[in-house]
Amino acid sequence: MAKRSTPLDREQRLCLALHLSMDDMQARLNSLAQQGRSADCLALMQELGDWMALGRGEVAPLLSACVDGL
Repeated sequence: MAKRSTPLDREQRLCLALHLSMDDMQARLNSLAQQGRSADCLALMQELGDWMALGRGEVAPLLSACVDGL
């Protein structure tokens, strides 16, 4: 990877972007189901529903979330 010529500004340093693909989500659901963690499966499915609602029914291939305050 090429070295950055300019350092990240404060806002860039404080924001961590998380990208999860639909395949990642499906693998996680399968893993939780195999472990018998039905409550966690339901919680993740709720998150997926919120994700779909955000895009008005069109699921993006990646989920992006910004975590501030790091």
